[in-house]
Amino acid sequence: MALTPPPRLDARGREAVAFLGLVLIAVAVAVIDRADPFPSWRAALPCLGTAMVIHAGRAGSSATARPLALPPMRFLGAISYSLYLWHWPVIVFARYRFVDDLDAVAVAVLAALSIGLATLSWWFVERPFRHAPDPTRTPRVLAIGVASVLAVGFLGVGAWVSKGLPFRMEPEIRDVADPAWGRFRGCLKGVTAADARADRLCRLGAADVTPSFLLVGDSFAAALADGIDGEAKKAGIAGRFVGVQSCPPILGLKSGAGSSTSRAACEATKAELAGIVAATGVRSVVLHSVWANFDGERGRTRLLAGSGIAQGSTEADVFLKQSVERTVEMLRGTGVRVVVVGAVPMAAKNVPATLARARLSGRPAEVALTTARAEALNHTATTIFADLAARGLVDFVSPLPLLCAGDHCRVEADGRPLYADAYHLNLTGSALVAAAIWPRLGLVGR
Repeated sequence: MALTPPPRLDARGREAVAFLGLVLIAVAVAVIDRADPFPSWRAALPCLGTAMVIHAGRAGSSATARPLALPPMRFLGAISYSLYLWHWPVIVFARYRFVDDLDAVAVAVLAALSIGLATLSWWFVERPFRHAPDPTRTPRVLAIGVASVLAVGFLGVGAWVSKGLPFRMEPEIRDVADPAWGRFRGCLKGVTAADARADRLCRLGAADVTPSFLLVGDSFAAALADGIDGEAKKAGIAGRFVGVQSCPPILGLKSGAGSSTSRAACEATKAELAGIVAATGVRSVVLHSVWANFDGERGRTRLLAGSGIAQGSTEADVFLKQSVERTVEMLRGTGVRVVVVGAVPMAAKNVPATLARARLSGRPAEVALTTARAEALNHTATTIFADLAARGLVDFVSPLPLLCAGDHCRVEADGRPLYADAYHLNLTGSALVAAAIWPRLGLVGR
């Protein structure tokens, strides 16, 4: 746009292009949130909208351009690059200092601080650099700029190699901040019956023992797998893990999240699940997933993708239940016992990061969900599985009573986090939950 002549648009054309640009910007503000993958095609909405507004403004005045030409708007435009550079470190350091979510007053103060800093850097750094009266100073300024970029680059590489300069924290805080992910995250790639026949599935439990159970699910199942692996080793039995990222282990329910590759792997793995069970010759299949998706608006929308069923309808509840029943019927048809591990409650925010910041700042942090909230988020799935268990079709084991015994769910034990983020158990949490539910799983060798 900077290298092309101003466009030739009449008044109607300018108004139409500028208005459509504003619509695209408004849509981006309304529909994009932190749960959406980014960058993606969604980034085109605000970028294209902004380009259209600028394009129309270069062609002449319009109803959209006139408000943007007001002195306060022009001032924000002048400092916009400095504001872009300053706002993020201001927000990041504020979150480290205050731990909990920022309220409206704090957001307003941070916005004012960012604008103030941006104004200073624009006036004392950006303007002198862009409008230097003496051209002979340009090489020196350029050399200083290149040196600064290289220095910052080396610092960034050092921070990345050292995984965030951990020496800046006490050992106890470093331990708390460590997410402690388990090893089964690398198994979330989907498998086939051929993989099962060749014994290429990820292994659980004792070595050189014929597998007697399958653990099937998504990343939540992968997080639990580390604890199940330890308990199976103690019992001297073995199993195999089958999982795909963001893939509900229920026939007919879609992934709706992740890459197109993972969604394709999800459907392919579920299509071959009966063959995988037969190929491994196991006696039990354990299902575990993010069952809260059965209740959450976003999760239900993803599960029901392509079904034509509205997520908030009674028909959706019936469809979810029928899908679970069809899955259980299919598995029982292969001659296996079906065990469902219920929901692991989510936390309100990233557990290790929040607890570490709380210890750094000396401030308390509210991380855990209330028990009532955790139960509400998993009501639909819990009701379905409890009904199937009452009918003798599955064994249902819920970790909720273990983790949510009081008013709030537990997110740490003996000062150590039980979660790797806000959703998944870490090694400590997985071992704790698996040890508690293991006797009820009823898994035995072949």
